[in-house]
Amino acid sequence: MFSQMIIIKPTMTNHNLIISKDIFPKLHLLFASNGNRFGITFPAYSFRGRGRLGSIIEVLCEDKNALAGLNLVDEFKEMEDVKVMKDISETNDYKLFRRVREKARFDKYAKRFQQRNPEKEASARMKAHVQYYNKKVFSHAYIAVRSASTGQKYNIFIEPVETDNVKFNAYGLVVS
Repeated sequence: MFSQMIIIKPTMTNHNLIISKDIFPKLHLLFASNGNRFGITFPAYSFRGRGRLGSIIEVLCEDKNALAGLNLVDEFKEMEDVKVMKDISETNDYKLFRRVREKARFDKYAKRFQQRNPEKEASARMKAHVQYYNKKVFSHAYIAVRSASTGQKYNIFIEPVETDNVKFNAYGLVVS
Protein backbone atom coordinates (compact mmCIF):
# COMPACT_ATOMS: atom_id res chain seq x y z
CA MET A 1 0.00 0.00 0.00
CA PHE A 2 1.37 3.37 -1.03
CA SER A 3 0.48 6.92 -0.19
CA GLN A 4 0.21 9.09 -3.27
CA MET A 5 0.28 12.77 -4.18
CA ILE A 6 -0.80 13.81 -7.65
CA ILE A 7 0.90 16.39 -9.87
CA ILE A 8 -1.02 17.53 -12.95
CA LYS A 9 0.34 19.49 -15.89
CA PRO A 10 -2.32 20.77 -18.33
CA THR A 11 -2.20 19.39 -21.85
CA MET A 12 -0.62 22.21 -23.84
CA THR A 13 2.23 20.57 -25.74
CA ASN A 14 4.25 17.37 -25.73
CA HIS A 15 3.77 15.74 -22.30
CA ASN A 16 7.16 14.03 -22.39
CA LEU A 17 8.91 17.36 -22.99
CA ILE A 18 7.03 19.22 -20.23
CA ILE A 19 7.54 16.50 -17.66
CA SER A 20 11.21 16.28 -18.60
CA LYS A 21 11.90 20.01 -18.58
CA ASP A 22 9.79 21.33 -15.70
CA ILE A 23 8.74 18.62 -13.31
CA PHE A 24 11.15 15.72 -13.46
CA PRO A 25 14.41 17.57 -12.60
CA LYS A 26 12.84 18.87 -9.37
CA LEU A 27 11.50 15.45 -8.43
CA HIS A 28 14.85 13.80 -9.15
CA LEU A 29 16.70 16.23 -6.83
CA LEU A 30 14.08 15.74 -4.10
CA PHE A 31 14.24 11.95 -4.39
CA ALA A 32 18.05 11.87 -4.40
CA SER A 33 18.36 14.14 -1.36
CA ASN A 34 15.66 12.34 0.65
CA GLY A 35 16.68 8.75 0.01
CA ASN A 36 15.38 6.43 -2.64
CA ARG A 37 12.01 5.88 -0.96
CA PHE A 38 9.86 7.65 -3.52
CA GLY A 39 8.46 6.33 -6.76
CA ILE A 40 6.66 7.90 -9.67
CA THR A 41 3.89 6.57 -11.82
CA PHE A 42 2.07 7.88 -14.85
CA PRO A 43 -1.61 6.91 -14.58
CA ALA A 44 -2.40 8.33 -18.04
CA TYR A 45 0.38 6.26 -19.69
CA SER A 46 -0.63 4.73 -23.01
CA PHE A 47 1.04 2.62 -25.63
CA ARG A 48 -0.23 2.66 -29.19
CA GLY A 49 2.85 1.78 -31.21
CA ARG A 50 4.76 4.32 -29.12
CA GLY A 51 4.69 5.02 -25.38
CA ARG A 52 3.19 8.24 -24.05
CA LEU A 53 3.48 9.41 -20.46
CA GLY A 54 0.32 11.50 -20.28
CA SER A 55 -0.01 14.70 -18.26
CA ILE A 56 -0.37 13.27 -14.74
CA ILE A 57 2.39 12.12 -12.39
CA GLU A 58 1.75 10.43 -9.07
CA VAL A 59 4.47 10.40 -6.45
CA LEU A 60 4.36 7.27 -4.31
CA CYS A 61 5.83 6.46 -0.91
CA GLU A 62 5.09 3.84 1.71
CA ASP A 63 5.54 6.46 4.45
CA LYS A 64 2.79 9.10 4.35
CA ASN A 65 4.79 11.48 6.58
CA ALA A 66 7.86 11.26 4.34
CA LEU A 67 5.70 12.09 1.34
CA ALA A 68 4.23 15.09 3.15
CA GLY A 69 7.80 16.11 4.06
CA LEU A 70 8.69 16.57 0.39
CA ASN A 71 6.54 19.74 0.38
CA LEU A 72 5.59 19.25 -3.26
CA VAL A 73 2.98 22.02 -3.08
CA ASP A 74 5.70 24.53 -2.11
CA GLU A 75 8.23 23.12 -4.60
CA PHE A 76 5.91 23.67 -7.56
CA LYS A 77 4.05 26.81 -6.45
CA GLU A 78 6.01 29.13 -8.79
CA MET A 79 4.94 27.06 -11.81
CA GLU A 80 1.52 28.49 -12.60
CA ASP A 81 0.47 25.72 -14.96
CA VAL A 82 1.42 22.87 -12.60
CA LYS A 83 -1.23 21.80 -10.14
CA VAL A 84 -0.35 19.70 -7.08
CA MET A 85 -3.19 18.05 -5.22
CA LYS A 86 -2.72 18.79 -1.53
CA ASP A 87 -4.42 15.62 -0.36
CA ILE A 88 -2.37 12.53 0.26
CA SER A 89 -4.40 9.39 -0.25
CA GLU A 90 -3.82 5.67 0.09
CA THR A 91 -3.79 3.58 -3.06
CA ASN A 92 -3.42 0.02 -4.24
CA ASP A 93 -4.14 1.01 -7.84
CA TYR A 94 -0.87 2.04 -9.42
CA LYS A 95 1.45 1.09 -12.26
CA LEU A 96 5.19 1.02 -11.60
CA PHE A 97 7.82 1.82 -14.22
CA ARG A 98 11.39 0.72 -14.77
CA ARG A 99 14.20 2.00 -16.93
CA VAL A 100 14.85 0.25 -20.23
CA ARG A 101 18.30 0.55 -21.74
CA GLU A 102 19.24 0.21 -25.36
CA LYS A 103 22.02 -2.09 -26.45
CA ALA A 104 25.21 -0.51 -27.70
CA ARG A 105 25.38 0.59 -31.29
CA PHE A 106 26.19 -2.37 -33.48
CA ASP A 107 29.72 -1.20 -34.31
CA LYS A 108 30.67 -1.06 -30.62
CA TYR A 109 28.88 -4.35 -29.99
CA ALA A 110 30.67 -6.02 -32.94
CA LYS A 111 34.08 -4.66 -31.86
CA ARG A 112 33.62 -6.04 -28.36
CA PHE A 113 32.48 -9.38 -29.81
CA GLN A 114 35.54 -9.46 -32.08
CA GLN A 115 37.89 -8.78 -29.15
CA ARG A 116 36.36 -11.63 -27.16
CA ASN A 117 36.09 -14.02 -30.11
CA PRO A 118 38.92 -13.24 -32.56
CA GLU A 119 38.27 -16.41 -34.56
CA LYS A 120 34.62 -15.51 -35.24
CA GLU A 121 33.06 -12.69 -37.19
CA ALA A 122 30.08 -10.62 -36.04
CA SER A 123 27.18 -11.92 -38.05
CA ALA A 124 24.36 -10.22 -39.87
CA ARG A 125 22.05 -12.10 -37.48
CA MET A 126 23.69 -10.35 -34.52
CA LYS A 127 23.31 -6.98 -36.23
CA ALA A 128 19.63 -7.67 -36.89
CA HIS A 129 19.15 -8.64 -33.23
CA VAL A 130 20.70 -5.38 -31.96
CA GLN A 131 18.66 -3.30 -34.41
CA TYR A 132 15.42 -5.12 -33.49
CA TYR A 133 16.06 -4.72 -29.76
CA ASN A 134 16.89 -1.01 -30.05
CA LYS A 135 13.83 -0.36 -32.21
CA LYS A 136 11.72 -1.96 -29.47
CA VAL A 137 13.39 0.15 -26.75
CA PHE A 138 13.05 3.41 -28.67
CA SER A 139 9.29 2.91 -29.01
CA HIS A 140 8.86 3.29 -25.24
CA ALA A 141 8.00 6.54 -23.52
CA TYR A 142 10.99 8.50 -22.33
CA ILE A 143 12.02 11.28 -20.01
CA ALA A 144 14.62 13.65 -21.46
CA VAL A 145 17.15 14.66 -18.81
CA ARG A 146 20.29 16.72 -18.56
CA SER A 147 23.13 15.69 -16.29
CA ALA A 148 23.73 18.31 -13.61
CA SER A 149 27.43 17.42 -13.45
CA THR A 150 28.33 17.20 -17.17
CA GLY A 151 25.44 19.03 -18.86
CA GLN A 152 25.02 16.08 -21.24
CA LYS A 153 21.49 15.36 -22.48
CA TYR A 154 20.13 11.83 -22.61
CA ASN A 155 16.81 9.98 -22.57
CA ILE A 156 15.59 7.60 -19.91
CA PHE A 157 13.33 5.13 -21.67
CA ILE A 158 10.71 3.59 -19.38
CA GLU A 159 8.18 0.79 -19.48
CA PRO A 160 5.53 -0.48 -17.08
CA VAL A 161 6.60 -3.39 -14.90
CA GLU A 162 4.77 -5.71 -12.54
CA THR A 163 6.84 -6.65 -9.52
CA ASP A 164 6.49 -7.50 -5.86
CA ASN A 165 10.04 -6.34 -5.09
CA VAL A 166 9.59 -2.58 -4.93
CA LYS A 167 12.83 -0.64 -4.61
CA PHE A 168 13.12 2.78 -6.20
CA ASN A 169 16.15 4.54 -7.63
CA ALA A 170 16.82 8.30 -7.47
CA TYR A 171 14.62 8.78 -10.54
CA GLY A 172 11.62 7.20 -8.81
CA LEU A 173 11.76 4.18 -11.11
CA VAL A 174 11.72 0.56 -9.96
CA VAL A 175 15.13 -1.07 -9.71
CA SER A 176 14.96 -4.49 -11.32
